[in-house]
Amino acid sequence: MISFKKVLFAIALLSLIFAAEAAGKTFPIIKDGKSVVALVPDENQACLEASMLVEKYLYKSTGKYSEAPAGAPQICFTIEKGKLDLEGFRFSFPSANKMVITGGGPNGVMFGALEFCERFIGVRFLYPGPAGEHVPKLKNLNIPMKEFSDAPVYTTRILDSGNRHWSRKRYQDWYPFLRGRAPYRLAIGHNLYKMFPAAKYGKTNPDFYPIIDGKRFIPAPPKLTVHWQPCMTNPAVVKEAVRMICDAFAKDPDLRTWSLGQTDGNGYCECENCKKFYPANDVPHIFGSKDRSLLYLQFCNKIAEGVTKKYPEAKFSVFAYNHTSIAPKGFKLHPSLVPVITYDRLNWVDPERKAMDMQRQKSWSDIAAEVCWWDYYASNGYALPRITLHHIANQLREGYKLRVRHAFIQHTPLGIHEQTWAEGPLAYMTYKLLWNPFQDENKIIDDWCRTAVGPEATPYLKRYYERFEKFWTKDMPKGDWFKRCARTYLIPTWHDYLLDLDKDFFEECEKDLDMVCKLAPAGDCKVRAEYIRSGFRERRNRCQFWLQNRYARMISPESFTKVFFQDNFNKGLGQWIQPPNIKHTGSVLIAPKAGYDGSDALELRFLPTMNGTVIEKIFPITRKGTYRIEVKYRSVGVEKPYVALLSSDWCDKDGKSLNSVFYSDLLGRDQSGDWKTLAFNFTTPYLLPAYLKVRIGSCWSKTGTIFFDDFVIRQLPEK
Repeated sequence: MISFKKVLFAIALLSLIFAAEAAGKTFPIIKDGKSVVALVPDENQACLEASMLVEKYLYKSTGKYSEAPAGAPQICFTIEKGKLDLEGFRFSFPSANKMVITGGGPNGVMFGALEFCERFIGVRFLYPGPAGEHVPKLKNLNIPMKEFSDAPVYTTRILDSGNRHWSRKRYQDWYPFLRGRAPYRLAIGHNLYKMFPAAKYGKTNPDFYPIIDGKRFIPAPPKLTVHWQPCMTNPAVVKEAVRMICDAFAKDPDLRTWSLGQTDGNGYCECENCKKFYPANDVPHIFGSKDRSLLYLQFCNKIAEGVTKKYPEAKFSVFAYNHTSIAPKGFKLHPSLVPVITYDRLNWVDPERKAMDMQRQKSWSDIAAEVCWWDYYASNGYALPRITLHHIANQLREGYKLRVRHAFIQHTPLGIHEQTWAEGPLAYMTYKLLWNPFQDENKIIDDWCRTAVGPEATPYLKRYYERFEKFWTKDMPKGDWFKRCARTYLIPTWHDYLLDLDKDFFEECEKDLDMVCKLAPAGDCKVRAEYIRSGFRERRNRCQFWLQNRYARMISPESFTKVFFQDNFNKGLGQWIQPPNIKHTGSVLIAPKAGYDGSDALELRFLPTMNGTVIEKIFPITRKGTYRIEVKYRSVGVEKPYVALLSSDWCDKDGKSLNSVFYSDLLGRDQSGDWKTLAFNFTTPYLLPAYLKVRIGSCWSKTGTIFFDDFVIRQLPEK
């Protein structure tokens, strides 16, 4: 009788023999323009979706659905939890007729399917939208029968898009193909205000909330989500946090991470127990805030200790910024806590700023098993695309050495005022390097450019992106804007970095992109080349429009002598309307004799829901010129932080905002009851005719009224 051990030995030997034979063999996928493999998923949703993804791109590559006969080679999809990283995967060939894509979890098997499509079919997901997808047309495809496995180096990889607004949908549909797929391994974000809402605990547990300036602070609008923290030495707060987290984990077996991110701003409790954890010398630290790290971390430690008794695999994020920027020396951090260090690491172009950030980084690396970085790209906020490919690559490699294993990046490349993809391979490369930062970024960039516009056009496209990196890493740091932005993140809405541009910058970029469009082959490459050039021109127009308006703002009010339009609201609203796409929670009236000179006035009255309202009017502009908008306002009975708003936006004839020019606004907050003036100068866009959309509005109060009067648009006389 053959022993069981001998059977196992024989099986293992046969496997080794097959593996040796398979090393030089290939596995057929496509033959004569037809897919010849059967896709066989395990009976679960993740494996089914992974097989459907491979089927989709085999069809796109061949133009035909699989016609695999009985007994055809199989690609099987399965999950082996516990044997691979949750997001890892493996390709194996257990027999000459079978390939298996195995994932360590639902994400793992999907990422294995994506790797198959990219590695073997040649699929690329260059940027959001159909034109950014590249699928080669294949007649035949045989892949090597060679086992391969992979797993991410950064286990949380988020280039955040903002909320689920329609304007961001294209991006949100795209980044899962770059392995940015939820659920994420570490929950990150401001969360304490969500855990202890005043609506739930304010009356029953007022002791949950902080003592500030000697009084119990119960959060109320507009401070529901900022500038307060729960009392961090109250055992009942810890107990309630442990209960709610354990309840959430019990309801969802896949949920094992939770954010303990503090509420944004200050508002730390000043009760006697909490003050025991304040530093003896309570002065601002090197980052400008008073240190509350010890108070915060002892609180988080207790929550982690309570939860991990029941769920030892749980992982929590804690914010290392502002009042908790620096870790307390010698503190024993619970191993389940992951510090989230917030900083715009483009600041690293300055050695002093980098050294300061490294001081903070070391303080956390000394006490934490792993660290998360919160970074800021804010792509949609910058008029000039912030493309720093090699800087990012070097930063991510350095991060790994500093125990950084999670990354959350405020990205938001698309939004209401920006629907054109303008940053080239930045997000694509960043996701690739978050998976494995030790790849050569030059190969990733080359591959992206070649796929996008073809090999002949690639050198010019790469040089175009290199011009942007040179500006942001070499030229910009020498200017006043960078000096003003010595803070956690560089301010994208301060556009005076544009003053540091070389005078030939836009001209040289245009030349490069003209060559790209000339050399790109017909078809998808030509379409992408034209799209990239069109996006550049939109951004160039925005930049030049800002520069043009900067000089317009210096013109004295007295110079605008020609009246283009005026309205004192004595004849009602006329053609002013409330925009239908905005939720209005205030009343619009004409108030008799309430105006600046005793005539009628526009009255915007607040309602208890606080959002306020706006009215708008659109003016056709057909000739270039420089204008000044003015309106007088005064407030009665409003509460802080109310705003009186005057804004201008350039739009098309249907009222849709133009991406190529700037939205501008002014905010008035005077509560004296006296008449004040909101006013600004501006110029017309390069392309006319265009339509000037002007809005007058109010927001951020629950009571009171704002009166507006003497609205006027004046024009600078033509020379």
